[in-house]
Amino acid sequence: MQSCMSLKDSIRKNMIFYDTLSQALEDGYRPCKVCMKEMQK
Repeated sequence: MQSCMSLKDSIRKNMIFYDTLSQALEDGYRPCKVCMKEMQK
């Protein structure tokens, strides 16, 4: 999420944006441990 505190030090050019969570998961990314705790396994 763009409001996540873990993003405050991130460099925008290093970010990848997806339209859906499922697309990101298919590419091997995982949900944020800070703002998406409920999605962690």
